[in-house]
Amino acid sequence: MTGARIKRLRRNLQEARLRLILADCPGADRLYYMKFAATKQVFHMSSNGRCIWFDPDWLERLTGAERAFMLAHQLEHIRLGHLQRPALFRGERFHLACDVVVNSHLLAEGWQLETFTHLGKLHHETFYPRMEGRLLTAEEAFRNTPFDPAALPENKRRGYRLDSDCFWERRGGPCAGETVVLSPADPDPEKMPILQDLYDELLRQPEPEAKRVAAALELYVTGSLNVFNHRTNVELTNRLVCFNIKELGKQLKQLGMLVIQDQVWNRVTVNRAAGKTTRYYCDEFHLLLKGELASWSVEIWKRFRKWGGIPTGITQNI
Repeated sequence: MTGARIKRLRRNLQEARLRLILADCPGADRLYYMKFAATKQVFHMSSNGRCIWFDPDWLERLTGAERAFMLAHQLEHIRLGHLQRPALFRGERFHLACDVVVNSHLLAEGWQLETFTHLGKLHHETFYPRMEGRLLTAEEAFRNTPFDPAALPENKRRGYRLDSDCFWERRGGPCAGETVVLSPADPDPEKMPILQDLYDELLRQPEPEAKRVAAALELYVTGSLNVFNHRTNVELTNRLVCFNIKELGKQLKQLGMLVIQDQVWNRVTVNRAAGKTTRYYCDEFHLLLKGELASWSVEIWKRFRKWGGIPTGITQNI
C-alpha cells in the first residue's frame, strides 16, 4: 500500500472519529486508544476491542457519515458485550442478531439509517416476531432470527451482512500483511502544538516569570523569526525526506539544524524498533563542526551505527 493511500485512509478515519466526538457518541473517546488496520481478509469491518480491521477498498467507497456510523457500530458491539459471546453462539445468524440490536440502538440515538445508501438495508428489527432490537439481548434476537444468512445465495446473503465477527476473538493486534493506518502512537497533525500554543499558555499564567519567558518567545512567535511557528506540510513518513535550510537566515540556521538533527534522531529510533536501517546524508558537513552543533554531530557519528543508522558527511573543506 502506498504512503499516499495510507495518508488518505488515515484522514478518512480521523474525520470519522472526530464526527463521533463532536456528536457526543457514547464511548467515542475509546477510538483514540485503538489501532486501525487495513486488510483484505475481513468483510467490511471487524474489531476485538483493541483494534479495528477494515477493507480499504470498501472504506473508500463510503461517505464521511457512513464511515462515522460504522465506527459507532463497532463501539456498540463492544459496549453491549457481543465480543464475549458464548461458544454456542457462532456464525452469521448470531452476528445478524447482534447487528439488529446494534442498529436499533443507533437508530434510537438519532442515526438516520435510511440515508446510508452504500451500506445497504440496515436491519433494526427482528424477523419473527418483529421487535425492535434494542428491546432484546443478542441471544433473544437470535431466537427471533429463524434463518442463517450463510445458507442463502451470495447475492441475497450480502443483504444481511454489514460487518464481520472474524476478529472478535483475536487476542493480539495487527499481524504481518495487515497495514496499520492509524494508531494511538500517531500524532494528529491538526493538534500538534506549536510555539503559538506555548506562548498563549504562558500569557495566561499569573507568574511574572511566565511573562518574561513569553516576552523572550515573542520574536519567534509573532516577530520576524516566526518561521518555526507553523505545522509542517511535509510528509515525514516518506522513504526519502530532504531538509533544505538554504533560505534560513544566520540567526535561525543553527536553530534549524538542531531541529533537523532532533528529527533525524527520532526517525532513527523509530526505524530501529521496526528493524529498519536509516541512511543520513549531510552536505557541507564542515558547517556542523562549529559551535553547539559540533557536539550533536559527534554524538550522531558515535551512536548512529549502534542504532541502525548509516551517516555520511559530504564536504569539500578538508
